[in-house]
Amino acid sequence: DPPRPPTREELREAAKKRERTQFLQVKFNAQLQRGDIDQSIAAATSVLGLSSQLDAPSLGRLLDLAVRRGTQAHFAQAISVCAQMGLQVDVNFFVRMLGVMIQRGCPQVMLRIALNMPLLPEAPEVPLLPPNLDDEDEEKVFEDGDPLQEEKKTSDTSKAWQQHPGIEVVADSSPNHTQELVLVDCAARPELNGSYVLTDAYSEFL
Repeated sequence: DPPRPPTREELREAAKKRERTQFLQVKFNAQLQRGDIDQSIAAATSVLGLSSQLDAPSLGRLLDLAVRRGTQAHFAQAISVCAQMGLQVDVNFFVRMLGVMIQRGCPQVMLRIALNMPLLPEAPEVPLLPPNLDDEDEEKVFEDGDPLQEEKKTSDTSKAWQQHPGIEVVADSSPNHTQELVLVDCAARPELNGSYVLTDAYSEFL
């Protein structure tokens, strides 16, 4: 049997949904331009609630704003919205994001969430909390870092979305992997300085 044509009421509801979606998309872009992270996330969440999508560059700017100026809650909300809309990040954006997190002294929880983003589903997860924390140290882990005030850098980080939209975070496909990485001169998070050695637990994923 041929499909049933939509009724007048269904057409009316579909038109209302399109108008509402367009309104929320305009509102989202306006709030994003203003740097209002709360309203940007709220508008993006409303768009998601209508089973609609935002374009990858806009979602990239939302994530960038959350990384630069947001709290842990903002970052978690932005990650959730972006993931549900199927956002894929490229390597340049991902590396810049980690750099911004370290520069602003963001909480370890945010950084550890980000480190889980490029892992394959079957890879061991990076735990949200480091081991052997006492109560005082655990409280410090959840303190929000200072937001970055350099607005001009926001557009720099999002250039990768304009050049390479929809590219996953991927590693070098070469079988010859670096066995050791050394981080030096990190003033914001000096505890991160040191040697990072490829271990057996992650050898097939790194």
